Amino acid sequence: MKRSRLKFSRYYPLLRQQLRQRTRRKILLGSSVGLSLLLISITIFVLTDRKNPVGLTSWVVLLPQQIMGRRNPKDTTVLRLASQSPEERVAQLEAIATGPKSLNRSRARYLLAVDAMAGQQGREALGWLDKLEWEYPVIAGHIVLKRAQAYQLTGDKAKAQEAWQELLQRYGNQPVAAEALYAFLSDNSPYRKPEKESIAPKYASTIWSSEQPWIAKIQQMYDFSAEEPKYWERALKNYPSHPRIIELIQQKLKDQPNQPQLMLLLARYTFDQPGVTLVLDKLVSNYGKSVDEKNRAIIQPQDWEAIALAYWKDRKYAQASAAYANCTPLPKHTYLGARALQYAQKPKAAKLAYKKMVEEFPNAKETALAYLQLAALEPPIDKIPYFDQVIDHFPDRAAEALLAKAKTLEQLKSPNAAEQAYQLLINNYSNSDAAADYRWQMAQEAAQNGDILTAWHNVQPILKDNPHSLIARRAGFWSGKWATQLGRKQEAEAAFKQVITNHIQSYYAWRSAVQLGWDVGDF
Repeated sequence: MKRSRLKFSRYYPLLRQQLRQRTRRKILLGSSVGLSLLLISITIFVLTDRKNPVGLTSWVVLLPQQIMGRRNPKDTTVLRLASQSPEERVAQLEAIATGPKSLNRSRARYLLAVDAMAGQQGREALGWLDKLEWEYPVIAGHIVLKRAQAYQLTGDKAKAQEAWQELLQRYGNQPVAAEALYAFLSDNSPYRKPEKESIAPKYASTIWSSEQPWIAKIQQMYDFSAEEPKYWERALKNYPSHPRIIELIQQKLKDQPNQPQLMLLLARYTFDQPGVTLVLDKLVSNYGKSVDEKNRAIIQPQDWEAIALAYWKDRKYAQASAAYANCTPLPKHTYLGARALQYAQKPKAAKLAYKKMVEEFPNAKETALAYLQLAALEPPIDKIPYFDQVIDHFPDRAAEALLAKAKTLEQLKSPNAAEQAYQLLINNYSNSDAAADYRWQMAQEAAQNGDILTAWHNVQPILKDNPHSLIARRAGFWSGKWATQLGRKQEAEAAFKQVITNHIQSYYAWRSAVQLGWDVGDF
């Protein structure tokens, strides 16, 4: 029997209402299932720590911070208290920390926890840190770090280990996680174990033998080992220069020396530390000409630059020059390689390197320096052509070259030519450091000859044209002293004040203040 089409028409309101309710229930059911699947997927995603274990958590914990931030973002009460001693600020901080929820309250709680830990009060610190990362997510990683350290103060090794694990898993992309990695992997770590232990073995007996593959999956989800490569690889990628990572690198190289990539990291980030060149000696000797499986040099040009800088800092200039020779052929690298040979007391090799540079990079700014260094390596009679090259082609260094040329002409007993060079320096490059140096030299000679007025006149252009140069602080002070001797009290006072204004942190500023009668102390 066929159904009547009337039941499905708009004139059958009762059935139409039932259909609406049924459709609504289906939509609600479908939405619930979809939401449940989404939450399950996110939970598994966070627990398995695939790529970004912070993802959802960071998004959720940011909500209270955003709400609090709208209340009074300019309130910096706690920030001002941070400069006080723990004893001075404790009362105010406790009042804020026990008050209504706010950004200031979160800051106060964190600061109180830090103070408590400084006083070896681990349990008190844990109270202030309790769930604080949810209120203050911007430093959530550091809060978890302090919690781990506080548990260590209380002697609760298990809780401390849980906190370190949370820091590494949840905030592994942040540099603060390096502290957790060090806590687990350092030689003196109390958490190092010979074998990985599962935190879920108790569930094994409750699952049927036919479901054994699921046990492995569950254990894999919950098991934790800081020695998993992903944690170390992430640290090397995101924060290789962290001091804790550097310590672990040094530890690993001590255990297994033949790891060139770790040696290269030391070259990049510890070039100024003592003893690093001992590692670099092994790196260069063992891998300086080696290639990887893709036939690429293990030590790349940018790595050679880091190696050269490390050798330079350690004053091993011959090795630095050799390293610069392997860098990308740039004017800077070529010049520094030649300069290193000069420092290494190899003048002939340095001259050849400088000459090669001026041929390969005739217009580079470093080439002017190369000409000046070539002149320094030659006898006076051969210096002049190099100075002329700088004067003619490098205006930024022309004043320096003119001063050196004038002094060389004096050595060659050519006073007229020297005077012409000096006048050219003063007339064309009056505001240069070289002109200031020459004027100061003339002022000193006049003062030594008893001509105080000429000495005073000679330093005035320095204070006018070069008020911020290094020589100006000394010239300004003596301008005031000479003006005092000449009875020019106003000029003397102005000179002393100019030194204080332009060079407030200098020795001559202090001496100028003494001359003005200020209460700044004296020897």
